[in-house]
Amino acid sequence: MDKEARALGALANARRLLVLLSLKENETPMSLDALATDVAMRETDFPDEDLSDDHIDSVLLSLHHVHIPKLVSEDIVAFHEDEDHVALTADIHDIERILNAVFDD
Repeated sequence: MDKEARALGALANARRLLVLLSLKENETPMSLDALATDVAMRETDFPDEDLSDDHIDSVLLSLHHVHIPKLVSEDIVAFHEDEDHVALTADIHDIERILNAVFDD
């Protein structure tokens, strides 16, 4: 399977798409906690103060154990665990077309 097909497979999940949208709109690396909160807000359309801690924790766990590793393996994001931040990689330009199509930017 070529790199583009693998990247599309990695993006075939709504939560991973929201991770990329959050990182793209933020324009700077985000802590995993901040990213989890932002993704939870986007999933629910609730403001930060209306989100339950359980929901944010659930998103955080899924990002840490499932979604971020998948995006890292496809070189779409970089996770610097020692600095606790997630950042887009230089290859994001290929992904932006998909994000723009999905979210009608």
